[in-house]
Amino acid sequence: MSNLDVGPAGFITTLQRECVAMVNYSFANGLIVPPDIAQTLEEFKFEHRKAEDNIEGKTPEKEINTGEKARMLTTIHNELSEIVKPAKPHTILLIAEETEKNSLFFFLGKVPLIRRMMLVALVSLASLIGISLSSDISGAQVVKSMFELNGMQLLMVQAILLASAALGASFIILYQANFYITAGTYDSKYESSYWVRLIVGLISGIILTQLIPIELEQIGQGITQEKVEGAKGMIRVTLALLGGFSANLVYNILNRLVETVQALIIPDPVIDPVILEKQFLDKYNEKLLRYQNKITADAARVHKTLMEEGNQNPAKINEIVGAFVQDIAETQTP
Repeated sequence: MSNLDVGPAGFITTLQRECVAMVNYSFANGLIVPPDIAQTLEEFKFEHRKAEDNIEGKTPEKEINTGEKARMLTTIHNELSEIVKPAKPHTILLIAEETEKNSLFFFLGKVPLIRRMMLVALVSLASLIGISLSSDISGAQVVKSMFELNGMQLLMVQAILLASAALGASFIILYQANFYITAGTYDSKYESSYWVRLIVGLISGIILTQLIPIELEQIGQGITQEKVEGAKGMIRVTLALLGGFSANLVYNILNRLVETVQALIIPDPVIDPVILEKQFLDKYNEKLLRYQNKITADAARVHKTLMEEGNQNPAKINEIVGAFVQDIAETQTP
């Protein structure tokens, strides 16, 4: 029965395997695990072995029913999940299972995605070096657009640009995925998104090399035309690498171009004068209401002050009313 089975056996087996993986992970990383958790898990493992070895019809000495086992494993699983945070139980189990397989390519990574992406990076690097050795590749050829070349030369130029873009895309994917694996938060359900990012990086690398023209002039003595063309070719390959590394950069460039063209084609919407007048009136009424509320509050404060003992003489009244009038004059009207 697989780990995704919803039956009692599959559910309990998955819980137990994740708990055992988290205990091993905790011990390996110096985390504190309560002794009763390790003891309970060992009892479950002993019971499972007794059940498997029950050839002569003997029953385990201490058998726990399925419901009680599920409850105890759930409690243990919750406690262990708190201990290993921020690592996730699924990630810890995945790495533990991959370690047990003793795969020949395990040195390339702890999870299948890393191993496959590592192979992509190595193939891209080898392709970049191998294609650059071809006689059809030169600085003058690489810097030309796809409309200026044909045949084998065009194929080789596009191949080296694709290899460079794949190298940049695989680099950022490996960097980010390795971060999640090291933190123990990697989730295999997002594996397809990494492959999508690789394809998008390839597209972005090719687009970026065609969007940005490269013009370098021969400057100074000792700088030959061959060196200038070599510098141009290196810039074009670097742009492909940059496009693969940061697909968001190319997306933002294209999005800005679309917004610019849209602004030229589609004029700004004309605001209805009635709506504009209503907006001004609403703002004016809002400011007027705030002004009236302030005047009312100040008048109430002056009235309270005048009613206080000792403030009924003419001099004091003139002082209080004068300050009130001055405050009104300094208040900004709507």
